[in-house]
Amino acid sequence: MKTIKFLTITTAISFLLFSSFTLLKQQQKDYSQAKVSASNGKLIFYENEPVNGYDVAFTFEDTTGLKNAARMSFDEQSGKMVTNANKEVAVQGKPYDAIIHSDGSIRDRAITFKDKTKDNSIASVNKNQGKYVFLYCEPVNEYDMVFKMNAGGLFGAMMTLQQKVDRMMKKAGKKNIQYDGVIFSNSSQDMCIKFK
Repeated sequence: MKTIKFLTITTAISFLLFSSFTLLKQQQKDYSQAKVSASNGKLIFYENEPVNGYDVAFTFEDTTGLKNAARMSFDEQSGKMVTNANKEVAVQGKPYDAIIHSDGSIRDRAITFKDKTKDNSIASVNKNQGKYVFLYCEPVNEYDMVFKMNAGGLFGAMMTLQQKVDRMMKKAGKKNIQYDGVIFSNSSQDMCIKFK
């Protein structure tokens, strides 16, 4: 009888510990992480920050401008960023691994990673209205697409990226869509996502 009680209590405690550990692990998952892509061999961090340590090698002028950037694809923008950084390399002679671009800033940052043995393509994205915003990068965590639309619509070429994000979030809110973040990419279909 004592053995059965002991086994029952031991099983219950084990179950509670396992459940607590699983719940804690889910709560600690960092949903802000994303994988960025490269342009001409250089990683592009567009409105996000690398998670690994880096040093700023130099800054260079962002000649795309907000109005022009809204009309350019990500490939065109990133290509222009790399071209501008390479012009600065010719002047300063400093190598770089990646570019960090921030809308509204007149200068982009060319950076070198402190540890080149790590996967330096991982970024931490920002939130807007409590939702993760993945601009030209892919979430590291698994997700389901819950809503899809062309956020720019007919006037996409005249809208800033922030206006497109706001439009997408407003539309999803009107449709009562439950989502954790939005992904904007080169495709004409931007999406709201829910993490698994």
